[in-house]
Amino acid sequence: IGFKVDSTKLGKVVPSRRTIARQEKNLMVDCLLHAVQEMTKDQIKYLFLIVDHGKRNGIEHFVKLVRWGGLDEKGNRVIKQLCLDMDMSGHTAKSAADAIKHSLKKLEKAGLNLDLVTVIPSGVTGDAGGGAAVQHIFPLLINCKVLGDAATIINCQMHGLNNCLSSALIAAFGDAGINHNNVVQAAYAYVKMMKKLKEDVGHDGLKDIHKCIMERMKTDKSWKDEAKWHNGKNFEETMTKWMAAIEEGDEEKLHVMLNENYKNVPDPVFSRWTSGLGISNKWS
Repeated sequence: IGFKVDSTKLGKVVPSRRTIARQEKNLMVDCLLHAVQEMTKDQIKYLFLIVDHGKRNGIEHFVKLVRWGGLDEKGNRVIKQLCLDMDMSGHTAKSAADAIKHSLKKLEKAGLNLDLVTVIPSGVTGDAGGGAAVQHIFPLLINCKVLGDAATIINCQMHGLNNCLSSALIAAFGDAGINHNNVVQAAYAYVKMMKKLKEDVGHDGLKDIHKCIMERMKTDKSWKDEAKWHNGKNFEETMTKWMAAIEEGDEEKLHVMLNENYKNVPDPVFSRWTSGLGISNKWS
């Protein structure tokens, strides 16, 4: 557009790494002070802790949140929360409890009185697996005076909701993951394979591959016995239709039959359960 800026002038308006790091620290302090100010305004009596270990991209972290009841700008009762930090800790119950106690000191330094009288951390929830599982750190948090004597422990409800679905899927289809194979994985692999083949060889190449497979299915006894054992009725019906289409030379009919099972099927993402409906409907 005709507007020229040399590198020296441009460098003067771009913050340095040191400035960005300093601004992040200042923002953290502002958020902490603002949260404590809200807690004071809400006249809180109880805090609730949520903790969870994690590892993403090789980086370990231990998330610690506090929640409390208060009022929004319209005076409605709401649940508010603050993430204290995600600083990592050890994987033992004691190291996790020490990390939680250390993180809560930030609230005290910001002006909140956590003396178990004025403000009482009254409970904790988290994952029930591993050395730092919530049921293991709970008694330690009471002993080190982080939680009040009447504190409660609550199992993670997100894990509870997921496990009921996970248990049902494992019971129906078998376990999944490393060294495990089930029919859902097979259907997913089939869809991915067919999409990739179509990209690489096109429709004509895919048609040739299907014809080779159909001829093998027609003549190879071990293949036929395997298919019949798993689903004899559907196998016979499918083979009759497909071989009739091949013998009649009905290319359009064959194309529909060979493509209908993987066309427009979204790749399933098992952390988003609804994305698996498309693939499940194809094999229902």
